[in-house]
Amino acid sequence: MGRRGVHNEAAELLRERLSAKVLVDKDTARRLFTVITHFSRAIPLNNFC
Repeated sequence: MGRRGVHNEAAELLRERLSAKVLVDKDTARRLFTVITHFSRAIPLNNFC
């Protein structure tokens, strides 16, 4: 599966997880997932330990 497929699946999972709190369309969920993954790479996790 390519990057687009991974992003689409992850965006759908994100939509499901957020559905109790907020209504998010497919495109917005995909963009939000992209932002989350971008920042997760930019900030090393060992800074929070």
